[in-house]
Amino acid sequence: MKLYAGKKSKLAVAISALLVTGVIFTYAATTVIVAVGTIPNSELFDGPATVTVRQLVIAPGETLAWHYHPGRAYNVIKRGTLTVEDGCGLTEQFVAGQAFEETEFHVHRAKNLGSEDVEVYNTFIVPEGQPTTINMPNNERRCGPLVPTLTLDSPNFCPAASWTLKVAHGIPSSPVHLIGADGGRPWRVPDWGRTDASGNLTIGGTFAEGALGSHTLRVEIGGLLSNPVDFTVSRCTP
Repeated sequence: MKLYAGKKSKLAVAISALLVTGVIFTYAATTVIVAVGTIPNSELFDGPATVTVRQLVIAPGETLAWHYHPGRAYNVIKRGTLTVEDGCGLTEQFVAGQAFEETEFHVHRAKNLGSEDVEVYNTFIVPEGQPTTINMPNNERRCGPLVPTLTLDSPNFCPAASWTLKVAHGIPSSPVHLIGADGGRPWRVPDWGRTDASGNLTIGGTFAEGALGSHTLRVEIGGLLSNPVDFTVSRCTP
């Protein structure tokens, strides 16, 4: 498929595997990796997964960055009182002896509002190749869906017709990778665009003569895939 957008040249047909990208930061808190193992076929992800057990110690007054996990996190409080806040403002507290779980792609942060260290044991189960934790760019708070939504202004186009592709609910200020298939042949264009401070992106252009056929598009932002969008480019009669 050939797409044009301003100064952008034809999208190259490339890649046979999806690469996971994203800027990963470490916490200021003290972390110790206790053990790492692999599940050959996890029921959570219908494929291989990595299990990481970690000790996390948060000092009094410390607040961790806004972040999410690409998989599940199971947490046990060993000592102290942990405060967890999600991106919508919901706050929960957990004391020694309590445990809680965190689901995929849920933006949240942890705080130690007490006067003693908080010691937590985390067990992360994530798809193989994914990090346990991804911090939000610029420490951005996010309420609502994190998975990007992709829309195209029409399912049918003619050669030389204009198109407008919109991305919403993406990770703010992050690279957008365009992924597609033409007649079943996959391709990928890394760093095709970048979301704005609200996690949105709008790009437009026109279809070249060589874009005839059926196509599927998706975007990937920070390791998260959008919904697929199917469309057709065909010769149009007056």
